[in-house]
Amino acid sequence: VVVRPTGTIVVRAGEGCATMEVGSPGGMPPIRWDELHIGCALGMGAQAVVREVTHLPTGAKFAMKCFGVNHKDSAVRNSLEMELLRLCAAPHPAIVRFVEAFFINNHVKVLMEHMDLGTVAQLLQELGPIPMSILSSMMNQVLAGLIHVRNTGILHRDL
Repeated sequence: VVVRPTGTIVVRAGEGCATMEVGSPGGMPPIRWDELHIGCALGMGAQAVVREVTHLPTGAKFAMKCFGVNHKDSAVRNSLEMELLRLCAAPHPAIVRFVEAFFINNHVKVLMEHMDLGTVAQLLQELGPIPMSILSSMMNQVLAGLIHVRNTGILHRDL
């Protein structure tokens, strides 16, 4: 893993493999760390905190997953490289879109699409029972996403 001056991670998949710069999809210029305003926590998992982030030049909202990493441990580093490569290479409509990754102060900060409707628990609290037809559609999307990540070799605990 090589870090550009902007903080963006450049990933090398292994010896003899091409270097891949992890960055914004669709040919957009990479988002720079100093262009971000870090907001409130959206949630917390076993290994990371997710915060709301605003891209100051555009006002676009993102979610940023922040977790500590021991970059000197080659197994951790290799695992991180593979995860970032898979995120870049495996876009799918049922998977949260990866935008950018930063390595700052021994933390990896992964910028992702912001899911602005909140969690299922929040929807239940605000709207009450969800109709079966909508639940069925939601489950189909979750299963399509799971099939996709399984086929790309990603194993993920968070759904």
